[in-house]
Formats: sequence, C-alpha cells, structure tokens
Amino acid sequence: MELGKAKLLRNGLNTLHHAVHPVHGVAWTDGRRVCLTSFCYVAGEIQFNDTNVLGEFEHVFGLFWGPLCCSETPALLAVQHKKHVTVWQLQLSALEQNKLLCTQTCEMSEPFPLLVQGCVWHPRQDVLAILTKQDVSVLFSVREGNRRVKPDIRGSGQIRCACWTKDGTRLVIAIGSALHSYIWNDIQKSLAPCSFCPVFDVGGDICAIVSTDEAQVAVTTELPLDKVCSLSAGIQLDLPNELNSVMSEEDVCSESRRKSCDSARSLPLGFLSSSGPIDLTQILTKHRRSDPSPLIHFRHHLTESFQDSAHLILVKYERKATTTRKVSIPGILAPDILAFDTKGNTVAVASNTCNVVLVYSIMASSIPNVQQIHLQMNERPKGLCFLSSKQILVMLGIQRSNNLSIYPSSTTDKYLLELTARELEFGENTTSQKLQTDPPLLKNSCVAKEDKLQQLAHNMGRMFARSTEVQECLFKDCTQNEKKLMSSYPPASEPQYVYVTCQTQVSENMYTDERRPVLLCKGRLSFRVLQELFNLTVLEMKH
Repeated sequence: MELGKAKLLRNGLNTLHHAVHPVHGVAWTDGRRVCLTSFCYVAGEIQFNDTNVLGEFEHVFGLFWGPLCCSETPALLAVQHKKHVTVWQLQLSALEQNKLLCTQTCEMSEPFPLLVQGCVWHPRQDVLAILTKQDVSVLFSVREGNRRVKPDIRGSGQIRCACWTKDGTRLVIAIGSALHSYIWNDIQKSLAPCSFCPVFDVGGDICAIVSTDEAQVAVTTELPLDKVCSLSAGIQLDLPNELNSVMSEEDVCSESRRKSCDSARSLPLGFLSSSGPIDLTQILTKHRRSDPSPLIHFRHHLTESFQDSAHLILVKYERKATTTRKVSIPGILAPDILAFDTKGNTVAVASNTCNVVLVYSIMASSIPNVQQIHLQMNERPKGLCFLSSKQILVMLGIQRSNNLSIYPSSTTDKYLLELTARELEFGENTTSQKLQTDPPLLKNSCVAKEDKLQQLAHNMGRMFARSTEVQECLFKDCTQNEKKLMSSYPPASEPQYVYVTCQTQVSENMYTDERRPVLLCKGRLSFRVLQELFNLTVLEMKH
C-alpha cells in the first residue's frame, strides 16, 4: 500500500517499532502529520484500509504505541517531536460510530534534541523512557501528568539507544559500546544501577537494541570507522606504467594512448605513488587530448586485513552479564533496524542505507541466518516489525534521487512510503539452500551410483534388523517384570513450576527483586532448593 511522500531521517530510524496496535492499526508519519492506517486479514492475507489523519505538527520524528496493559483502558500514543514528546490518549466514541477521540495527557520538553528512537515504553506499565544523547528521563504517570525521574548515568560517551527487558524490571541503556543496566523499583518509582553488572562492554559501537527474553537483550554493533577507512588500503588507484612520465614527455602520452584501452585487462599495472604533490589536473588534461578512455581504474579486491564486520550479539543478565551468542552481519555496515518475534524466536536485522533484510533464528547454541529479503535498488527499509511468526511488515522508503552513489549531507531525505507484508518461508529456503550447496555425489559414474545404493540398502537392512532385536528385548523385559511402557503426565490443573521472587535490601530505602522459575517436586516446593538458588542461610514460612 502506497502511503505517499514523506520527509524522514536517513539513519537510525525504525518507523514500525511499537507502531502497530491491534485495534487502531499502524501509526506512521510523513514528517509532519500523524496518521493511522487500519488493516485486517482476508483469506489469510493482510489488507490495508483507509488512512485517518489525527493531527499535524511542525516536526514529527516517531510514533510509539503504549503497552496493552488492559483492554478497557484507552490506548496511549507517544508522539516524538524535535525536543519534546506529547502523549495522547485514544479511544472510540461511545456515541458516534467509528469516531476516534484524542486527548493529550502530558507533554515533556528536553533541552537537547531527542534520539531518533527517543521513546521507549515499559512492556507492562504506563511508564515511558525518553532518551537524549546526554540523559534519560522516565515518566511514570503519563495519564495524569509529566512526573519523572532520572537515573544517574556515569558513562562518558553518548547514549545510542535503550530498551526495557520483557519482565519490566530492568532498563538497559546503550552508551557507545557499553550496556548500562538499571533496576526499576515500581514502588519507589526509582532507577538504581544493577548491583552485579552495572556496565557491560560488547566490543563495538551499538546501533540498535531489543529485548528478547525476561532478562536477555539483542544488540547490533556497527563496523568500526577505522575499519571502514582501512578500505583505502585495499581499493587503490591503478594507472598504466607509461603514465608515470606523462608530465615530461608528450610522445610517451601518445604511446600510453595506444595501450590504455587494454590497460584494465592485459597491461601491467602500477600503483600511483609519488614523493611529492601531483597535479592531477595536468595529467587528466594531457590524457584527454588523445585518449577518451578512463585514466584511473579502481582495484576490485580488498586487503586481507579487512575482515571485520557488524555483529548481532545476545546478552543475558543472570547473576552476571554474559554474551551468550554472537554472529557477524555480512554486507551491512550500520545495522540500525532490529525487530524480534517472540513466538518464532526470530530476529530481523536491516539498515536504513542498505536494500536487504536479514532474518536470524535464535537457537540454543547458534544464530543461523535463515532468510534474506532483497529489495529494489532504490528501496530502503525505514521500519520493520513482525505481524506473526510467518509474516513481517516492512515500511519501504523509495528514494526519489537518481544519483544514489553520492551521499547527501543533510540528515533527512525525501521518500515515497509504501507498506508491504512479506511472507517468511525460511524453513523451505533453508532446506533448498542446503540441497543446492551439497555437491552431487557420484553423478558422473553409474557404477559408483549402484555401489552407493547397494551399500545404502545393506545399511538400512542392518538398521531394521537391529531395531527388531531392540523391540524384542524391550517386550521381553516388560513381560517378565510386568511393566507397562506408558508415560504418566501430571494433571493439567497442577502447575509444573512456579515463579519465586526474592527481595533483597540494597540500602535503607532501596530493594531489588530477583525472580526465578522453580520446578515443583510432586506439587511441592523444596526449601533446600530455594536456599541454594538465592544463597539464603535462613528460610522461614509464614501463614
């Protein structure tokens, strides 16, 4: 669905982060207007409906829906402007059908410009964190006013992004290459640094962050600038050898003309080097007099030292912060778009400046790349979010500029916005890729094929014979001991585990909560397990 023209930020933007509401639809902006586009599913396919314009402002950089705490309470929508944030309450009118009532609940201004993704909602409460490059403010009563608290940030770098963990107890702020963790106390409405790991360095400048579990976050790191600059050591300028003396001898220039047409293919090449400054204008002028072919040729290979890349990293907070998994992101220098699907346990990674979307599957010991979504050359992803485990919503920004090779100096650009849903079929694609990459076995030898089939049939026969023996042994053992091979499952009404929360007093008015799942033994909770789990010396039961 085409949405129209828009003027958006060029980097660091994810317009679909917290932008989809199950009742009101997709919230999006063209840089000034606040728009809502509802959608529905027809025969399993998404269908977009009409667009409603809620309001128009001087600057709109982002729209973020609040958490779905209760279906009876009106929805909250945070509108991010240049240096302030307004929070609006939306609900359907009880008197008029299909009429949306919008009222502003609070507004907060900052002395510094907000980050691109400057609004971060708490996953379970009406609590909003507002980010600038220097500090963070947490609004804890957005329906009633703009009361706020600020954590004591001691990092020396600039804030890049932030997120709440899914349990809502921890706010993780990315400053440079480090993750600063703060514990949220809902009773006292305060943020305190994490006691066991307040700062954790991931080894690279962080671009985006998203929560993937109760106490786990996923971050993307960009390729370091010094690594990008090291490309100059690998992409060198090639000139024909005869051009080294083109400034002194005119006849050599004519000789170079006869050979320069094949210089990129067969002529021995040398690197441009000089002990002093070179007048390239004079060289180019003399060269164009007799030869229209290109004077400078770029080498299409990289040096061996250029081996670093951007990374996708999982960090888990459990007694200490640890990097559980790490994978490189090929082809993307600054992966500033990150989306996570809880049901499918998949992560989508993209960049505002690259026309490819990479989908990764989070497994127990690895993060394989399961699908790549390639866009058109003039299309850029401006937002990503998962609609389901098999469908992803992409906000496409079609660039209007014809020359995409020249990087503009402004922070914004003009796009033609388009909403599209892409199906995720990574299961089939992964299987097909594996079949394509496996080399065909013995396809040129018929005799070898027959031998292979005979060996396979022999192995299959041995497997069936062995399985028959195992079945006979099991049946004999069950008959002799009068045992029945059946699995006994506990009733559905009995829980298999419970969540236990241990509250520890850090200071006089500060407490930290540690929540752990504990398995039940025949419906009972073992005190010894609790003592070992929370390092308790005394455990007392009260009625």
